[in-house]
Amino acid sequence: AHAHCLLGSLDVGGADGDRCWAELIDILEGCSRTPRDVLDAELMKPGSASSEAPQARARLRFVAALAEWVNMHDLHKPYALGPPAKDQRCAQVDDEHSTMERVSCNKLFPRKLASPGEEEVAEDPRRRDLYRLWMARNC
Repeated sequence: AHAHCLLGSLDVGGADGDRCWAELIDILEGCSRTPRDVLDAELMKPGSASSEAPQARARLRFVAALAEWVNMHDLHKPYALGPPAKDQRCAQVDDEHSTMERVSCNKLFPRKLASPGEEEVAEDPRRRDLYRLWMARNC
């Protein structure tokens, strides 16, 4: 599926090609926020676009799903480096409906910065017995 749909390096046609696209859609549905009907419309339905267009869309969806799946995070709304809005999926609301209400990111973004040589393994502050590796480059 990856060689055919994402890279275009495996020439497969007909039922085998459809099976590859269906397998990729199953993978994407399992690890991304994109609904299956959107994935089907973008990747399975033939359109007027060139044969490279579905592969480009598939690569974009795959990288987005991979980034989401491994908890990579790059911004919050309304302030990119501030806490998330309450309606964002990563938002954790503490003391909701009180004067002490606090919103923070469950994915710990923005990440703690570690200088080279100061890398560490530390317990996640929100999940007991889950340890995270904090390296010089946290992305």
